[in-house]
Amino acid sequence: MPHTESAPSTAIERVDRLLRPAVVVPLLVSLFYFADIFLRASEKFFWYDELFTVYFARLPSTQALWHALGIGIDFNPPFFYWLTRAGNSLFGEGPVVTRLPEILGFWLLSLCLFRFVQRRAGVLAGLVAMLFPMLTQAYYYAYEARPHGVVLGFCGLAIVCWQSAMDQTKRRSLWLTGFGTALFGAFMMHCFALTLLAPFVLVELYRTWPRRRFDWPVWFSMAIPTFLAGLLYIALLHSFHKLSTKTNFGEIAKPGWQQVLYCFQFLLEPCLVIIFGALLVFAAERFIGRNTPEEPIRRTPAFLEMLLGLSFLGVPVTGVFLAKLAHAPFFHRYFISTAAGISIVTGLASGWRVRRAWLPWAMALLMSAGVLVNTGRLLSRRLHREGEWLIEPSSKQRLNTTPGKPLDLHPLLNMGTTEDPIAILNFADFASLILYASPSLKNRLYYVTASSDDFAYFGFEGLLACCDASFHRPETYAVFVREHAHFLAYGVENNLLQVGLLGQSGAHIDGIQVAADHFLAQMRK
Repeated sequence: MPHTESAPSTAIERVDRLLRPAVVVPLLVSLFYFADIFLRASEKFFWYDELFTVYFARLPSTQALWHALGIGIDFNPPFFYWLTRAGNSLFGEGPVVTRLPEILGFWLLSLCLFRFVQRRAGVLAGLVAMLFPMLTQAYYYAYEARPHGVVLGFCGLAIVCWQSAMDQTKRRSLWLTGFGTALFGAFMMHCFALTLLAPFVLVELYRTWPRRRFDWPVWFSMAIPTFLAGLLYIALLHSFHKLSTKTNFGEIAKPGWQQVLYCFQFLLEPCLVIIFGALLVFAAERFIGRNTPEEPIRRTPAFLEMLLGLSFLGVPVTGVFLAKLAHAPFFHRYFISTAAGISIVTGLASGWRVRRAWLPWAMALLMSAGVLVNTGRLLSRRLHREGEWLIEPSSKQRLNTTPGKPLDLHPLLNMGTTEDPIAILNFADFASLILYASPSLKNRLYYVTASSDDFAYFGFEGLLACCDASFHRPETYAVFVREHAHFLAYGVENNLLQVGLLGQSGAHIDGIQVAADHFLAQMRK
């Protein structure tokens, strides 16, 4: 009888555990996230940066991958490409599968932020922290086949393992092992993931000062993955210098301290309305309500967690320092882990030491409304058979997302009646066209630029050398005009100056058409 009575009780307890808000809330958000992100990823066609991920993930061996990295056209650690290739091998190459590591990485960050904040400030505050990254520019990289979304996932794991190591003594070594492993995983995805060290170093220095002694296990868990990653970075740095010395890449996105402010602008621009709303909510909590309890609502002390979140705001500063040290470019997307810090600070502020119980509810509703509005816009466009209005954040290039129509942004290329060669003057257009154009159209396409020191010229040449790519070699204006008596020139409408540069090389315009933000010019010598 004791056995028969305990079974129902155990089952009920399990159901109760599953129905707890700390389980149900992240589960519901996860279901919503995957529905939203799969829709976005499925209608976004690969663009220039992702082209290198696609080709490198197709390489058949480690030796071939190292050869490609040695050319210098892309210089992420090889583990990122192996991870992408593993997914493609299991499920087949496609817009969702190729981006699956990034999709899962961003999801993992969201779960970890929920757990990190919920343990100190409650479920609603955890929900605020979980949803906030989806409102920032970081969400774009949840479905971009580049390593930034994966770095975010490892960042989330490192945060949770660090918190658990601070809380526990019995299994502390296990959590510190997880902490070091998560850092190493991030370092193996992208070289600038090294900036994740800075927040933890700052907090550890704070902990060391009053104690007058180092917490050596924590320092070792940070030092070992950094040392191991550094050995690999030496080879990748050599590869990068090939690109920066042979092309104009070194002149792009030069690091400067003013970039720190621009980094926050880049990250928060999509959610300025939400931030303004959050400030109003906090102001109302502080100044308006009259039924204020004598003591604030206190929860488990969270000073170290708040300090860690604030320290993440300094990631762009570390990024500028490292970029200057390595003579590398400063692209804002390299430092989107700053969003984790903003989410932690916002979440903890919503539920820790608040004076009114409605504050976390108001903040959670505000974040939820922002996410739902964004998804509503996406669904509305999809119902009208339109894709997401998507601008690549760094280049400001509009990306094609029309379902089933990879060349929807290039109607001019389907209007011509001649079979003349086509000089593609925009690197992002050429990258998209060589992936999605029909064989007959692709055979007419050439990437043409002013000089052979153009970084995209170098990149396309490198793909031909290492990745069994099949398209015409890139050419300069002078060479292309010399080799073709008449041709078409295709470029972005706001850069008609390129036609004039072709004219300086000896070509003349017979006619020009403009549509979908592009121009198509008939040229002859």
